[in-house]
Amino acid sequence: HTKGNQTIVVTSSLPFEGKSFTGIALAQMFHMLEKRTILIDLDLRKMSTSRQLGVSLNTQGLSNILAKDDGLSLADLVIHLEDGFDLLPGGTIPPNPMELISRPMLESVMSTLKSNYDIVIIDTPPVGLVSDAHLLLQYCDGTLLMAR
Repeated sequence: HTKGNQTIVVTSSLPFEGKSFTGIALAQMFHMLEKRTILIDLDLRKMSTSRQLGVSLNTQGLSNILAKDDGLSLADLVIHLEDGFDLLPGGTIPPNPMELISRPMLESVMSTLKSNYDIVIIDTPPVGLVSDAHLLLQYCDGTLLMAR
């Protein structure tokens, strides 16, 4: 498989500029192009992507792995959606999301996802409010900044 814009961060400067909607649409589009695609809900404060896709906010996800909940594997947490792409939900809302995503464990998770998918799309909180998206840029090949 070829390299390129394999990992894309979708962010915005402010809330409600269409990040989650755009991330979902991108995942659907790449799936239609027969790319193995996963969408990661990494807005660990709101988890709009999971909500828009009908996934319960009580569902375990990435935050649970990063918090080192024993017995969880990444493969167990990925949801195969009817839309044809996969979703890694955010998981339990943590008390300090930025501290969680700055843990070295995220590097291992991203490496695994990049080796198993052609396209990794990450929905993040707005860059104008918190620094989460800035921490994730090191894992990404491209950034899509939504503006209204």
